[in-house]
Amino acid sequence: MPQLAEGIGATPAGGQLVISLYLIGLALGQLGWAPVADHHGRRPVLIGGLVVFLIGTLLCAVASDLATMLVGRAVQAIGASSSLVAGRAMATDTAR
Repeated sequence: MPQLAEGIGATPAGGQLVISLYLIGLALGQLGWAPVADHHGRRPVLIGGLVVFLIGTLLCAVASDLATMLVGRAVQAIGASSSLVAGRAMATDTAR
């Protein structure tokens, strides 16, 4: 993590913020994906989340400053949270 922070000109605290923001986004993103998965189905949510995650990854790849990296990681977290929601929902559907 120190190398990442150094690469974008951030302090070590900025690097820690990147990780913290991802975890917060991962937790909060589930609240948005759950109703979408119930309404539109599990597969579209998984595919949509993958696309959102890919967009976040591209933002992180081109990030030259801390702000862009934070936005990219937040977008990644929102995309990744879709798999947590849809995965649990599919397991529940299968068990019934």
